Amino acid sequence: MRLIPPDLKDEEADLLERIGRGERIEHYETRRTTSDGRVLDVDVSLWPIRTRQGVVNAACSLTRDIGERKRSEARIDELAVVVESSQG
Repeated sequence: MRLIPPDLKDEEADLLERIGRGERIEHYETRRTTSDGRVLDVDVSLWPIRTRQGVVNAACSLTRDIGERKRSEARIDELAVVVESSQG
């Protein structure tokens, strides 16, 4: 099972390349697939793990589900449109 949805396959290569260069990636908003096939909005932070010689040999990641926040933001946007249209 792939965690990255098929439409975001290029994203994986880009992130791995950046980690390989030693770059830390914080609060990257994207989507990931769960083991049961649902696709979630997530915030991902990634950072390289280095050997004692300083060579990047792994990555560590922290992924948070931000679906509720995204739904709240969308609802706020909808309500702002209603308020704006009622003031005209």
